[in-house]
Amino acid sequence: MKIAPFPEEEEKRINNLLSYDILDSEKEKEYDDLVELASQICDCPIAIITFVDNNRQWFKARKKVNDSETSRDIAFCSHTILQNDVMVIKDARTHKKFHDNLLVTGELQIGFYAGAPIVSSEGYKLGSVCVIDHTKKEDFTFKQKNSLKIIAGQVSKLLELRAQNK
Repeated sequence: MKIAPFPEEEEKRINNLLSYDILDSEKEKEYDDLVELASQICDCPIAIITFVDNNRQWFKARKKVNDSETSRDIAFCSHTILQNDVMVIKDARTHKKFHDNLLVTGELQIGFYAGAPIVSSEGYKLGSVCVIDHTKKEDFTFKQKNSLKIIAGQVSKLLELRAQNK
């Protein structure tokens, strides 16, 4: 398993994330609806909106996942926030970075993963909108990738509204 390095300007990224006061907040229908939409569009049973802090990835909204967070060390989304585009892993069980990851070999049994970074208005990648399937997927379309990006953009807008309403 390859642990993702910290992004450049990690301290500023974390401070930006904390400024939204989103971590450990209550469930909100708007985020839950976006998770459901991602799941349906991407034809994946699991969908999550995550935020990555110093030690964990925390789930603001989730479908078909019991836990509310995982360690940052094993988080696929820790790799996603290093990308500028959607990260797609068609078969995690054979992927060199992830084949021995606990999220692949353990209870969650990730086969397929796709995640779009959630980018703040200041340009920091705070987390991701991701979809997961237990089996590999060869066919993940441009429209599905683009839809994940759009949903991640909507999460960013919800964060900005949250900040304005504080």
